[in-house]
Amino acid sequence: MKYFFFLNLVIDDIILVKKNSKDGKMEVYFKDKDKIKKYLVCYDEDKLNKLRKEIIDNCGLMSHRVYEDSYGGPNLYNQKYSEIRNYKTPKFICNKDYDSSTESFYLYEYDLYEYPYLIKLIDRLIDNDTSCIFEIYNFDSKKETSLDEEIAKRNSELSDMNLSFSAKEKILNDLKELYSQKKLNKNRKPIEGYYLKLQEMLIFELVDEILIADVERVNEFFEIPTNTQEIIDVICIKRVRNE
Repeated sequence: MKYFFFLNLVIDDIILVKKNSKDGKMEVYFKDKDKIKKYLVCYDEDKLNKLRKEIIDNCGLMSHRVYEDSYGGPNLYNQKYSEIRNYKTPKFICNKDYDSSTESFYLYEYDLYEYPYLIKLIDRLIDNDTSCIFEIYNFDSKKETSLDEEIAKRNSELSDMNLSFSAKEKILNDLKELYSQKKLNKNRKPIEGYYLKLQEMLIFELVDEILIADVERVNEFFEIPTNTQEIIDVICIKRVRNE
């Protein structure tokens, strides 16, 4: 039996994915040169859940929220990918009279702790949604919030000599909030390393392979349209063990 770790892999396309409901393993099909290869994706769910908790503890993004509201404040429950922390008892501000009612306004203050996008990918993996594999092996910084990148972006915008006074004022206010948020998240760890940890936990067990020419011949026989140009090569496969 052949086993593969896919480390630092760029997966451009997954041909087909299906779940084996009998044992919970997932089958994925990739094109590799002139062949289509079928793999079982295997992982230790207990270790995966431990990694999930570690990522939540170390990589979440904290933001401080203070505002007035008359509609009951934040939802303290059913926060699947975020949680409310340091919630303070609302302070009564005032009553405001409207045409047919009076509303009471309160001051709400708390910290919103948002989980990184990688947690959603792990949950999809646990739910046997292997379409997430593409994103696990192709880190997209746009889906993971980086305060340093946001600060650099605002500073770059500030260097524009054609900005109006009001635009500069807004950017400066944004920078003030970002620096404050960065201080609040001073112990936050980078998320990129956890993508690599997750990749190392996934084992791809090679089950079978077939020549693409044979697939095309069968499709031709049954008059099924085939466009192999849409199937992209998988690169950087590193074999670590043969049994």
